[in-house]
Amino acid sequence: MGEDRLHVVFGTGQVGRALATHLASLGLLVRTVSRHQSPALDASVESRPADVTDPEAASDAARGRPMTEDLPLSATTVKSRTRASMTADVLAAGKAGRVRSAIGRASDFFGPGVTEGSMS
Repeated sequence: MGEDRLHVVFGTGQVGRALATHLASLGLLVRTVSRHQSPALDASVESRPADVTDPEAASDAARGRPMTEDLPLSATTVKSRTRASMTADVLAAGKAGRVRSAIGRASDFFGPGVTEGSMS
């Protein structure tokens, strides 16, 4: 069915809940981490309280899923492959000293359960 690796979702806002629900629907092992009690999620989703501004608490909450910056990008869709390619280009230019960069990603989500998007 799903992968054996644990997928940890930090935050249970509208995006975190949607992501955790989607991953669980794929049969994947999912843990959510939030300072506050997580809203109702699928029974198969593990929920763990933690303040991730505390590095030790964040590390403990993610135990079971080692994540580092050198992990390969797992692009599976056209859009994610495009983003992965752009990321590789920016990182290569930075390594070669041609640019200084920081990569940040955010999105404005819409659809069921979204209460804080610009389209809400």
